[in-house]
Amino acid sequence: MFAPGAGIAWFPLAGIQRSLPTVNRFLEDKMATRIIIGLALLLAIVMVAAPAADASGMLSLGLVVLGLAYAALAIDPEDAVAYLVVTLAVGGAANADVLNHIPAIGGHLDGIVGHVSTALYAGVVTVLARRVVNRLKG
Repeated sequence: MFAPGAGIAWFPLAGIQRSLPTVNRFLEDKMATRIIIGLALLLAIVMVAAPAADASGMLSLGLVVLGLAYAALAIDPEDAVAYLVVTLAVGGAANADVLNHIPAIGGHLDGIVGHVSTALYAGVVTVLARRVVNRLKG
């Protein structure tokens, strides 16, 4: 058990040390997805609160890029059913103008949901692309 010169290999937790980079990558990806979600929501709010800020379309492009990045980091392309269902539901709610019935703020909330659905639909393209690549790789 205590072989001289064996280094740390005899230590019972040596296997955990080898898996630490995997754990760190998982935590980094989780934090990255949180940041992406926060930025997408912030962009959606800014686009509703100040529509003139998106005159050049750069904020919309930012939403699309954030949606693509989120799906690349957080969604498993082989098991994306929950993501796809949520995307369809949010897009349907945005197009139905459900929140417009709330006095004073309903239109703004509907706008935010509409812009969030743009980011979600962009993520669907990432899922599609990754599934195609996985099929081509075999």
